[in-house]
Amino acid sequence: MLRDPAFRRAMVGILVSFALLFGTAAVFLAWARERDHEEQVRAQLAAEVRLAVVACATEPAGSVERVAVALGARVDLFEAGEGSLLEGADPTRKVASFELGTAGDLLRNSDSAGLPVVTAVSPPFMVRDGRSLRVRVSRPAADVDAPLRAAQARHALFAAICWLSASVVAAVALHGFWSRAVLLRLALNEPKAVPPRDLDGVLGDVARRAESLLEEARAVRRDRSTLRTEADAILSSMTEGVIAVDRDGRIRVVNAAAARLLGISASAGIGQPIGGVVRFEGIPEAALKAASGEERTVRADIPGPPARVLEVHAEPVATAGGAVLVLRDVTEEAKYADMRRDFVAAASHELRTPISVIRAAAETLLDGAMDQPATARQFLDQIHRQSVSMEALIKDLLDLGKLESRPDLTLRPTDVADVLAKVVDSQAGEAKKRRHEVALDAGGPLPRLIADASLLEHALANILENAIRYTPDGGRISIRARADGDRVRVEIEDSGNGIPEKDLKRIFERFSRVDRSRSRALGGTGLGLSIVKHVVQVHKGEVWAESGPGRGAKFVVVLPGV
Repeated sequence: MLRDPAFRRAMVGILVSFALLFGTAAVFLAWARERDHEEQVRAQLAAEVRLAVVACATEPAGSVERVAVALGARVDLFEAGEGSLLEGADPTRKVASFELGTAGDLLRNSDSAGLPVVTAVSPPFMVRDGRSLRVRVSRPAADVDAPLRAAQARHALFAAICWLSASVVAAVALHGFWSRAVLLRLALNEPKAVPPRDLDGVLGDVARRAESLLEEARAVRRDRSTLRTEADAILSSMTEGVIAVDRDGRIRVVNAAAARLLGISASAGIGQPIGGVVRFEGIPEAALKAASGEERTVRADIPGPPARVLEVHAEPVATAGGAVLVLRDVTEEAKYADMRRDFVAAASHELRTPISVIRAAAETLLDGAMDQPATARQFLDQIHRQSVSMEALIKDLLDLGKLESRPDLTLRPTDVADVLAKVVDSQAGEAKKRRHEVALDAGGPLPRLIADASLLEHALANILENAIRYTPDGGRISIRARADGDRVRVEIEDSGNGIPEKDLKRIFERFSRVDRSRSRALGGTGLGLSIVKHVVQVHKGEVWAESGPGRGAKFVVVLPGV
């Protein structure tokens, strides 16, 4: 019972209230008793003074002692005018004389021994010999006030007993009210209610059952709190954006990923219509459609920077109403899809020409040209050249596909000078046919590479092959290899016509050609430099092209050494 803060507060309030009530009553009674006591003492001392006056007026000599013994008080006889002590008597103790005082006064002062006393003085009276005398009666204050103190103690004890009794009665009554209030609070699922444990009968059974239900409710709330915490942690750690809206399209939940993808605040938009917070076309409409029960999947272009493409799946929430939107960043997928479309279109375009030539040549032969040896040989030569071109294109496509997926690298320590020597030897016949001078300069110590030597040789051979193919006959091609810190820098420069500046940025793209007609005439597939770029990237290196007016093209490959 005392575990309940409400009961403790109520009980303390009742105890304090009763204490103030009975304390005030006790103080009032003590004050009234003290006032009555003073009147009684005044009346008693006045009567004793009158008795002493009668005795002393008849026979002054010797009367003081008899009166003192009879009254059990101190009695003093004084000259009325001078106030000098004529005779005094105290049946209990011997004390010196003290101040006389005024007739009729009830004085509280101290005697010569320092003890508090109460005194009364008579008016002057005449004796037989004609003298004017006064009598003073004195009693110890402790004896006079003893009945008052006893009465005050009784009052205090009575007030304490009343306070304790009233508190017990109030506690019993409050316990009944509290028990019913607790049961009502339990029925209302009050989380801080403390069930009573000392009830019997039906209320006790109800209280125990209520406590069991309360504990189950607390466990459910703890589980809900844990689930909410876990859900918040999961939502905040998700890479996909999540937005929840109610049936009216107002935002209820926005996780960090959604806020980042949409460039909005995760908390500022809570409770706001989604159309006023998310202003990108398609997303609010999908949310409202899903909130009305219609599942939607849309794509939204986010201008950026950086520009993004989001796939938004809006799913209705059947039980609670509203909808949940899952936002997935498909920028890379869209980019690769565009690249695939471009690739398929470019590959189809590149294959269309040789296939068309082969088909036309075959149809011409079938129409009778095969009976004319000279003409037949000419068309057969065309078929052969186009089939070789198609074979080279398909080989490059396969090589590029392997590099773009997961290339199977055979990494081992590699000497760049040896790789360049093999590249020059592999292209020596073609260079000699075109009367090119190929100069290799790989002197000096070079860092060794951890690389796939065959792939690296293939990439460098593609660059040298392009230099030989696009440099006019009798040109010069220089190959230099130098150490660049812990990296190796390879430069392949020709004396050809160079590459226009507008084409430098796209020179490594698939099917990119500076002069398409000339490239096809020379047998190029348009994939060689794209293969070079992928080979260098899988080796964590860099490649770029340089050119300018009046000078040939230069390709630079930088690879990390060990």
